[in-house]
Amino acid sequence: APMPILPKQPKAWTEMATFAYTRDDAAGPEDEPILSVQFDDVEQQSEASRLGMWVFLATEVMFFGGLLTAFAVYRTGAPEAVALASRHLNVVLGCVNTIVLLLSSLTMALAVRAAQLRAHRALLVWLGLTMVLGTAFLGIKAVEYTHDYHDHLIPGWNFQVPEGDRAQVEQEQLDPRMMQMFFVLYFFMTGLHAVH
Repeated sequence: APMPILPKQPKAWTEMATFAYTRDDAAGPEDEPILSVQFDDVEQQSEASRLGMWVFLATEVMFFGGLLTAFAVYRTGAPEAVALASRHLNVVLGCVNTIVLLLSSLTMALAVRAAQLRAHRALLVWLGLTMVLGTAFLGIKAVEYTHDYHDHLIPGWNFQVPEGDRAQVEQEQLDPRMMQMFFVLYFFMTGLHAVH
């Protein structure tokens, strides 16, 4: 089967996407990229790199898209239980963690750019910051999970509907298992993201 034809990019983009260059100084438009042995030409190498990135992104969308779809279906089926259970999440820590993730994405993108420009010192700085931010993300998740553990919100044999919610659960005849399912999805999605 023939390879799919990807849209052409300007020569500068093709060269910028290739990390290995023939000269030791910063890569520029006049530099010729080094061709890896498994490719016939630079254009094929560039197309393979782009196709590989699109395949990777597609698998990420399918994987996390499935989880988000499962959550959407659950939320549609049990909106009261989701609303009640979600009140026990720490919004401040969640917002801080979102900012940490966005900043780590930025620092990683800057590290890639530094690698393309052969700016070794900047590359080390940006990679170091990315690692620090990744560690901060895991630390914040650990704090959140510890609070959830002490509040008996970890799904399984030790799960308990919080004392302040028991009257509402009984009054509205909510199924406590539906509250627990919220935390199953929460821990699975956030835990998988942390491992990822």
